[in-house]
Amino acid sequence: MGNIYQNISDRIVYIAKSEGINIRRLELMVGTSQGVLNKIVNNNGDLKCSIASKILEIFPHYSAEWFVCGTGEPLKKDHDPGAEPVEPVVSALFQRIDQQAVENARLNERIDQLLKQNYQKHKSPQIAAEPEHENSDKNK
Repeated sequence: MGNIYQNISDRIVYIAKSEGINIRRLELMVGTSQGVLNKIVNNNGDLKCSIASKILEIFPHYSAEWFVCGTGEPLKKDHDPGAEPVEPVVSALFQRIDQQAVENARLNERIDQLLKQNYQKHKSPQIAAEPEHENSDKNK
């Protein structure tokens, strides 16, 4: 079930439907301005950490890892209302996402460097080989 809801907008809709409320009602419960969650749902936008935390505080039976990252199952297996504050968990997940984005950018830069090096490597011998070939024809 964790892979069905690949983006945050799908997971917001899932929670609203599961709880029998519409997106506007969820906005009111979370305390956001009208249309904030609707824009995220309709445009597959980004969700602020504070809003994610509030949703998970209101509905603590949903897994923070599933809601923020889309991994695992939507519902916690053994929900204990006093087990763990939501804010630190959500903040840690967002921090992990940010770190992965930085790492991805670094890796993409490295890939670009290697592609350029590979292009230059294969391009240079051909250019150098042509004049030698012409000179060898003249010597014959």
